[in-house]
Amino acid sequence: MSRILEMLLPERDRQTVAGDLLEERQARMRREGFLRAQLWYALQVASFVPAAAASNLSRHKALTLFCLFTGLSGTWLGAMDLRLRHPGYLGQEAIALTIVLQAALTLCTLVLRLPALRVLTMAGTSGILWLAGKALYWLMRGAHFEGYILLIALGLAIQSALTFFALLRRGGRTRTA
Repeated sequence: MSRILEMLLPERDRQTVAGDLLEERQARMRREGFLRAQLWYALQVASFVPAAAASNLSRHKALTLFCLFTGLSGTWLGAMDLRLRHPGYLGQEAIALTIVLQAALTLCTLVLRLPALRVLTMAGTSGILWLAGKALYWLMRGAHFEGYILLIALGLAIQSALTFFALLRRGGRTRTA
């Protein structure tokens, strides 16, 4: 939990705030017991998530918007496939879930700045880019044109480019607020 707190806090506040919270947790353990003190500490750490998310995501507004677009698009695709149940809909559900999870993973990586998440996000971004290329190829070769697939594929391609740019530009360094 302390590691998560450090990732959420700006560098200038890490030692002070983390130290104060740990001292208070120790005092609460003596007064209220281990479980209540841990719950209090977890709630304190969670209280820093909105500010950290706003701060880190505001640096990548375009990427955040494209992740929201593709995540919502994947949700819509999944809902429509479940509703219509065309042949092969389970494969389509897997694609929709992949789109949603990659959008969420990218946003989590921007907020938490964990090296392991960064690597996972880069790998997933490669898969999403391949998926976008496959969809565009299918559109050009297909018998009929699906405009929503074009929009989603372009959104995925742009999200991929923005993700590569944002994560490669950081070079694995931890950003400070």
